[in-house]
Amino acid sequence: RACVRACAIRFCTVMH
Repeated sequence: RACVRACAIRFCTVMH
């Protein structure tokens, strides 16, 4: 898991 619900907003965009 690289991004959580909160991080998913900006982290998930770059991680995924």
